[in-house]
Amino acid sequence: MQWLTNKLTTYTIATVLVLFCCVLPASANDEDTSSSLTIACSANFVAVMDQLLPVFKAQIKTDIQVKVVTGSSGTLATQLRYGAPYDVFFSADAILPTQLKTDGFGIESTVYALGELVFYSSEGYDSLEGVMTRLPHITLAIANPRYAPYGQAAVEVLAHLQTKPKKTVTGGSILHAFQYVESQNAELGLIAKSLLQQPHNGTAIAIPSEWYQPIEQHVLLVKDSVFARQFYHFVQTEQAQQLIKSMGYR
Repeated sequence: MQWLTNKLTTYTIATVLVLFCCVLPASANDEDTSSSLTIACSANFVAVMDQLLPVFKAQIKTDIQVKVVTGSSGTLATQLRYGAPYDVFFSADAILPTQLKTDGFGIESTVYALGELVFYSSEGYDSLEGVMTRLPHITLAIANPRYAPYGQAAVEVLAHLQTKPKKTVTGGSILHAFQYVESQNAELGLIAKSLLQQPHNGTAIAIPSEWYQPIEQHVLLVKDSVFARQFYHFVQTEQAQQLIKSMGYR
């Protein structure tokens, strides 16, 4: 009987330990993705994102952890395909989110902004006529058209003008094109109007919208988590749309 008593005691201790572990709180080292949000954001939209997030957090009344990863739309889309843990993807075009969704990397997508392209000058140009006169003699910065929709639009503008700059430098994203001009490594840039929301030293010259294809920017809901879906719907609200349009979008 003694061996049975010892065996029962062993089973009892094991059962208590299992039940005890079940009621213990999760380790502080365990990653709680339910209270976080990782956003892939095309470079043109970063300044607006900085304004949208505090409004969103105030609405949901939850201080969630938000991580924003920025870059060209093409680079971010490639990262997503290779397993980057993004919850929402803000692209600078409609093509990439549509392709990702078709290939099973997203749930749904919709337009969130219409982008606008401008000439940006460190030389004080204030008219298209001045730009067109000087273009063959200066260095122009654009985003890489292979990865950045704004770079593709820049190529379309140059084709319309039928004039080539003396030299063209390409940045990995539209933000890099802006920085080329700011650092005076280029006299002129073709950039997103939205980038002018940050401190800058140059001047912007408007470009007729018919000179390039509409830059229809789509957001892709990648994961169907609570906060991802809430933010996806938030950017479509009138409040968010008014803010977006006030910061360099049509």
